[in-house]
Amino acid sequence: MALRGQDWRESTLIDDDVASWPKPGQLWLDGLEYHGFGGDLVPNVKVRLQWVRRQLPRFRTQPYDQLAKVFRQMAREKDAIEVMLAKGDDFTQYGWLSFFGKVRQVISRWTIGYGYRPWQSLWWILGSVSTSTFLFQRARRRGLIVPADPSKNPPHAVFQPLAYALETFIPLLDFEQKKFWVPDATKPMERYLRRYLWVYKSLGWILFTLFAAGVSGLVQKL
Repeated sequence: MALRGQDWRESTLIDDDVASWPKPGQLWLDGLEYHGFGGDLVPNVKVRLQWVRRQLPRFRTQPYDQLAKVFRQMAREKDAIEVMLAKGDDFTQYGWLSFFGKVRQVISRWTIGYGYRPWQSLWWILGSVSTSTFLFQRARRRGLIVPADPSKNPPHAVFQPLAYALETFIPLLDFEQKKFWVPDATKPMERYLRRYLWVYKSLGWILFTLFAAGVSGLVQKL
């Protein structure tokens, strides 16, 4: 690997090939600053990630940040995000994290992409609501969900599985479904439905909190 540049005013380019790289675990890139690449490896983000990962298991954030910075300067934001996702993955595996820290990292990765892909959580939201709509519809047909008070339920209080799923899942949303429809406490399966509702509601709070934090930039990106 060679650093190319005539003096301090000229952009430093890394001109290398895979054959010039040291063995995994023997490359030290922390603190290395450069402005671009020469040679045939310029456009390949996957190969460049293999290069950065030659430093592992000694994890440092600066080599990933530097690589992402170069891709952004090349107007390749998608590749820059891929580098930052790889940094998060490697931090989870090689960083000094507690068990709960690793769990938090995994949840962040698969819901909002460590804050770099907050819209990713919408797929989880859509899947959760769709599945629960189907389950609540079947529960109503089997008599597991009944009117809260048949003598007081107004005529317009018709059970709507989608509205029930949305109201249960989305914080502060009110379609008056939970007000008029409840699990039947006399049925043996009722306790399982209540447990599912608790987990489903908790998942809704978690996903919408992460989504809002990701979109607003409140998630602390590594």
